[in-house]
Amino acid sequence: MREDNECGINDEGLAGRPDADVAAAAKAEERRLVTLDLDLANPRHCPSADCAGIVVLRLHTPTSKLQVRRLVSFSTTQAESVAGKLWILDGTRARDWTP
Repeated sequence: MREDNECGINDEGLAGRPDADVAAAAKAEERRLVTLDLDLANPRHCPSADCAGIVVLRLHTPTSKLQVRRLVSFSTTQAESVAGKLWILDGTRARDWTP
C-alpha cells in the first residue's frame, strides 16, 4: 500500500505528458520527483532549485526490488537534503548534481 504522499504519473493523469508538465505538477504540489528519465536530470529543462527535489535512478539492472532498495537506502541517509537539489543515484553512489 502506498502512503498518502506518494503517487505516480498515472495517478495524476500525467502519463505520456511532456517532462515540463510532470515537473510543473511536482513543483505545484511541492512533491519530490523520482524518475528514471534522464531528460529530467538536465537542469536547463527542469531546474531542481525551483522544486522539492529531483532524484534520478541510474541502476545497471533497474528492477523494482533494486529501485525500492536503493531509494530506501538513500532516504535514510539523505532525506533532508533533497529539497531544491538534483540527485543521481546509481547502485553505490548518491551524487548531488545541483548546479
